[in-house]
Amino acid sequence: MDWIRDEHDDLAYRVVFSAYCTTTCPWEKTAGYATLHVLPEGGFILKASGDEELHLVDEDELRAFHTYLERRYCRDEYPDMSAWERQQHEWYMEWP
Repeated sequence: MDWIRDEHDDLAYRVVFSAYCTTTCPWEKTAGYATLHVLPEGGFILKASGDEELHLVDEDELRAFHTYLERRYCRDEYPDMSAWERQQHEWYMEWP
């Protein structure tokens, strides 16, 4: 996640939120800054904007990553990832 922040700079919040959304329901295709591929032999590959890949070996690891994103970004400040994303976008739009 640090790589995403460093690589995507001002738009990192969009990549993070897209990764979160794709891990919510991996069998639904979603468009965005991150894509999740279901592997035929099991497991998943999460790609951020076609760059780095994160290999998740099974659904348990996928759920753990999803929970990790919530805990890392929402902490005690936001009720959910949608609220976090809205705040990040608001700050992004305020930048000169």
